[in-house]
Amino acid sequence: MGTRKIKESPGVLIARATDRKQECIVRSSNGEFLIYPDGRVKLWQPDPGLDPSKPEDKETLDHYGRILRFNTVEYLQTYDEEIPDEFDILDLGFWYDKLNDNGKLERNYEPPEYGWRKEILKTYEKKV
Repeated sequence: MGTRKIKESPGVLIARATDRKQECIVRSSNGEFLIYPDGRVKLWQPDPGLDPSKPEDKETLDHYGRILRFNTVEYLQTYDEEIPDEFDILDLGFWYDKLNDNGKLERNYEPPEYGWRKEILKTYEKKV
């Protein structure tokens, strides 16, 4: 798993990705997303252990339920590989809606966890 900058437009990257896959899974400790290769969320399946009556679980359910799209273009630009069948949520940035102080929805972006990526790369390099 190396890194490189691909000089293709986002549209070309997504076209290349969708030639081979119809759907991918994004896994997290709080549940799973079924997404299209362009990053759009098709389905969010929360972990059955989350209890909406608990404030911390309700907050998690609300946050994850507002994720709209994952940044698969950035993933393709970062890694020298095809779109995988499964992702770890830490490896993808995503857009989500959040209520602002005025009670209106705002679109936000959460970048991938770059520190996690570095650790995974170190682990991978040790195995090679």
